[in-house]
Amino acid sequence: MNLGGYDVVNKKQFGNSSLADIKTILQPNSASILFDIGANIGQTAVEFADYFPESLTYSFEPDPGAFSKLTEQVKKYKRTKTYNIGFGHRAEKIQMNINTTSGGNSILPMSKKVNQFAEGDWAKKIDQREVEITTLNSFCDINNIKHIDLIKIDTQGYEMKIIEGGDKVITPSFTKAVFIEVLFVELYQQQAYFQDIYKILTERGFRLVGIYNSFRKIEPPHFLLWCDALFVSESIKVRV
Repeated sequence: MNLGGYDVVNKKQFGNSSLADIKTILQPNSASILFDIGANIGQTAVEFADYFPESLTYSFEPDPGAFSKLTEQVKKYKRTKTYNIGFGHRAEKIQMNINTTSGGNSILPMSKKVNQFAEGDWAKKIDQREVEITTLNSFCDINNIKHIDLIKIDTQGYEMKIIEGGDKVITPSFTKAVFIEVLFVELYQQQAYFQDIYKILTERGFRLVGIYNSFRKIEPPHFLLWCDALFVSESIKVRV
């Protein structure tokens, strides 16, 4: 609906709010387990704790600097656990690139093309730190986790490595839904693109049900840069 030049959006309508849609589809309760991979300073962890207070959230952030802010942010939430580790396709110690803005931190180096799509200092590398990486398969096995309701992944182009290291976990029989950042342009070297994520998740038995938080380059030439995508197990019927 358009009123006086402004678009009026019904937040209750399916497809407008990722948290509302996740709640509609999964109906989280005290038995629900949520994984927040790439927690940064706790933005999503706080949203999960506030929106799904009965659920148990595991938040993972490998960068020690961001991790200290994460733990401070969520210390009042009794059902949020924090871990100073990241995930990948194998267990290892690896160098992480630290940028001016922590939300741009990545194990992958920035692409030389990044300034074509995103201006500013957020992509400027200022340091490198050694971080600990494990696999989803290993973590769930060691911690006796048998099911996950939602896995959120926001790891700045490293998403495919995480999916590879979670081939037993990121399956419809183990995980109900995956909420993942997907990239459409080259921001990081050797990054995963939307089409890579879509292909592997649909082949494993998930379907795409929603696109959220789209970022675009508004100056010519125009690009869709990135967004968050919600994939749900094909065995779950979406009722809206």
